[in-house]
Amino acid sequence: MGEWTAMVVAGMYPRTAVDGFLASLRPDSLDVPDLAYAAVGCGVAVAERHVGAEPVVVSHDNCPNQSVICGPADAVTEVLGRLRREGVMGGELPFRSGFHTPMWAPYLGQVADAFEQLPLCTPRLPVWSATSIAPYPADAASVRGLTVRHLLEPVRFRELIEELYAGGVRVFVQPGAGSLVGFVHDCLRGCDALAVAAHSTLRPGLAGFRRALAALWVEGAAIDPQGPARTGLPATEPESGAIIDFAAARPAAGPIVRLDLGSPVVSLGPAAGSLRLTGTSRPPATSTHPVLAAFHATLAEAERTVAEAAMTAGFTGEAEAPGLLAPPPDTDSRRAYRFSLVDHPYVRDHCVYEQPEWWPDPADRFPVVPMTTLVRLAGDEALSAAGPGRVVVGYRDVRSLRWLPVAPPTDTELVRTTMDPDRIRIAFGRYMSAEVLLADEAAAHLAPAPDRTPLTGEGPAPVRAPDLYGDRWMFHGPGFAGVEQVLTVADDGIRGMLRALPAPGALLDAAGQLLGHWMQLRLTTDRLVFPMSVAAIDRYGPEPGPGARLLATARIREIGPTTVRGDVELADPGTGAVRIRVRDWVYRRFAADERVWPMKFTPHTTGIAEPQPEGWCLLRTRWPDPAAQDLVTRRYLDTAERAEFAAQAPRDRQGWLLRRVAAKDAARHHLWAHGHGPLYPAQVRIDTADPGRPLAHVVAEPDALAPTPLHVAIAHDHRLGVAVAGPGPLGIAVGRLDPEGPPSAPDTHDLPAALVGSDREQRGLWALRLCCAREAADRAAGTDHPPHVVISARPVGPHETESSVRPADADGRELLVHTRDITDSNGARIDQYVVAWTSARQPGIPTTSHGSTR
Repeated sequence: MGEWTAMVVAGMYPRTAVDGFLASLRPDSLDVPDLAYAAVGCGVAVAERHVGAEPVVVSHDNCPNQSVICGPADAVTEVLGRLRREGVMGGELPFRSGFHTPMWAPYLGQVADAFEQLPLCTPRLPVWSATSIAPYPADAASVRGLTVRHLLEPVRFRELIEELYAGGVRVFVQPGAGSLVGFVHDCLRGCDALAVAAHSTLRPGLAGFRRALAALWVEGAAIDPQGPARTGLPATEPESGAIIDFAAARPAAGPIVRLDLGSPVVSLGPAAGSLRLTGTSRPPATSTHPVLAAFHATLAEAERTVAEAAMTAGFTGEAEAPGLLAPPPDTDSRRAYRFSLVDHPYVRDHCVYEQPEWWPDPADRFPVVPMTTLVRLAGDEALSAAGPGRVVVGYRDVRSLRWLPVAPPTDTELVRTTMDPDRIRIAFGRYMSAEVLLADEAAAHLAPAPDRTPLTGEGPAPVRAPDLYGDRWMFHGPGFAGVEQVLTVADDGIRGMLRALPAPGALLDAAGQLLGHWMQLRLTTDRLVFPMSVAAIDRYGPEPGPGARLLATARIREIGPTTVRGDVELADPGTGAVRIRVRDWVYRRFAADERVWPMKFTPHTTGIAEPQPEGWCLLRTRWPDPAAQDLVTRRYLDTAERAEFAAQAPRDRQGWLLRRVAAKDAARHHLWAHGHGPLYPAQVRIDTADPGRPLAHVVAEPDALAPTPLHVAIAHDHRLGVAVAGPGPLGIAVGRLDPEGPPSAPDTHDLPAALVGSDREQRGLWALRLCCAREAADRAAGTDHPPHVVISARPVGPHETESSVRPADADGRELLVHTRDITDSNGARIDQYVVAWTSARQPGIPTTSHGSTR
């Protein structure tokens, strides 16, 4: 709890009392509700609108583009699904507690007494509450009341940042781990404020601390290079409860003068002599102060740049006055922007899903604008506003927030915000944003030395570059197929040769393909990856033109459960000069197990359902989160089906998807078994006009003969879907075992002990088997026939049975129904199911009533 930590650091609680309080909260004694949290990429208003009637609440209002929701895991998953379908990304967080929600109220008694007994002191620093959006009150009763409210009410961090800024706060420092800097940047975008972290994964420990000191020094803080920072606070901690005179502690300061750094160049005229750096103006060779050392190095580089430019131009000290540079616009510019295949035809070569060549609807291929293309378009937009003589030298804080499809067209808003003359932020609605770095075209942007650190365990690449595209490792078409060679693969990186292509952003996209290919080869699970953000892109020299070849080295920096982070360096293969450097390129990992992963390569001959020897298909829920579910829907459903899926009630969507995917795979496997060629999921359409007699139709190539529609039987329960397809009516059913007792069915109350014994669990399992057998027979007969009853049953293996089933009116023919016990793991829980399906073989089981075997 960050706010409680702030109270401790500020001295509101004595340290000794805090230690005792923490010791009393033993992990095995603190009970918390089993409520899941999920971070979502939208503001609180959007999050609350999608929560709806679910038992889910918004627990954190962090910033305009991030909120956190909390509630039961299944309900949170439903809300994430709704948001995902609206293009809002999100994911479950790795902890559960229920803090900051009213759902923690029943658990409050565990800590209320402990908080009540904690002694309170006068704080050495003011502490603001993200619950009340105000400083903590002075009296003890109000402090304790606000502490309790903080446990039960949402964290209003966005409002707190805005209130602090309105009150004059301009500097926000994050001492430890967290997301303060990002939240402040999002809340105060375009405002005059500094947010800096004293510790981060990029600059841990002293490196981050020194950077924070440098940033504070730039903003006017008194920094002593030989001692602690003079922040206006005492260097040692006073006794608890002591009163600090902040006015007396603050050092004297002179008047603050704002520097106008946007003034145009001043011409001295022809009468002025030539300007030269004199000996007294040159900086000292060394400096012990890190800020001064960096400043002197910058001056030295500026001197070299001036000298080189003067020599190139033949400057002798006499020249005409240069023209004045027009200042860039300093106000936001907004305009409508359309992404479509007409306006961006090259995106046809960036379709995520493969379909038959003749497939008529481009939306089913899911053509999306690459993140790197959006980066290039952002650079072009910034250049158009910067005026002549300016070039793009890099990008910062690139964020790809959601897919940007072009079929059907996507209409959004392009927002341009001038941060300063050398930085313009471009945002394409809520899809992507990036900060574009500009410089004068004549200014030299010196390339750094290449990173020659050897990769670990470097060896030959197992996949040739042509096979990257031919075998569908990469979905990219010719316009983005920029990996020319995969040279080597190592434990921590990969090298390859890239070729620049004409499509905007194609070169960087190829670099990302190389980085992503390492993940495909070396990750053991969840190898389906897509880029989501980049911290920094730096360009050195002119942009490589079409046909240019560059040596790419990608280095893996961090592998997490949901993301992979790496760096990429592009260098001239002849000279070794660095041309482009990408830092902290983050890829999102999507769930892809042993059934999902092969469909990336051969969607026309594989499926995610498990075909069974008897001809039916079993589908397990292979999408643990809404993002993975979205990928499955786009892999399997065409445009009309996706609309049908979206029209389902939120609680019905998972079951609908299980049934539809299972039915498509059952039909495809039946057709493949009878000689049909490649068949994509979108080619199979399930007709449920008659709910009792679903049919599977195949969409064939124009002028080709389509197969006869197949009968399909479909069922689902909880996390399993089952289906069977054939030329005639069939039946199938699935049920999950209730360990508390057998289901209530009229033909399963009086099971003989000879068959199941007296064990309650076995009786429940047999009851479920017979119940599923009856349901399978009902589906085979259709809705116009009376229900069926089980007249005999027997085990045919440890987990399989055969049952003879007939209509309740005894006039219809008997059906033979098989069952099989299935287990399915749902995290820490293992569920047991029974699947029943009808057989073409006639029943002939010599058993007594209800299945006691003779």
